[in-house]
Amino acid sequence: MESLASNIANINQIIASIQSITEQTNLLALNAPACGARPADCGRCGAGHRRACRAGRRR
Repeated sequence: MESLASNIANINQIIASIQSITEQTNLLALNAPACGARPADCGRCGAGHRRACRAGRRR
């Protein structure tokens, strides 16, 4: 039983990580059209956007 509980806890951690990455990916995808339409006006493009992508990859 303890092994099962441990496995369930590990699976829940993996699911939480996947959900977090999914949310970040969705936010980046929503920002992409705005950045493409007005790249000079978008403060999140460029270095800020690259930092967000790197942070997402680290998880």
